[in-house]
Amino acid sequence: MLALTKSMQVDCAKYTIRVNAVLPGTIMTPFVEQYLQNSYDDPEAAIAAIKTRELVGGLGRPEDVAKVVMFPASDESSFVRGSSLCRRRRCVRQGCIHKN
Repeated sequence: MLALTKSMQVDCAKYTIRVNAVLPGTIMTPFVEQYLQNSYDDPEAAIAAIKTRELVGGLGRPEDVAKVVMFPASDESSFVRGSSLCRRRRCVRQGCIHKN
């Protein structure tokens, strides 16, 4: 995904099109909830296992992703190109933005 993002940014730059990737991690959506309920004998154990793989020890919410997507869609990110942004509260990779 990252290589594709950077490659597309190189190809699209001459048209002033910005290409960035949002890498949200695991997001607790109704689809994910239903999948966990239907696919595991113990859905709570499955959620606990997923949480251990996340940097912040939790699953994201759709609202978290919406906030991350708003930045590259705004004028404030006019110089952010070919970057990957992740919803892990502590990082926005290659965009030099770090939040705690």
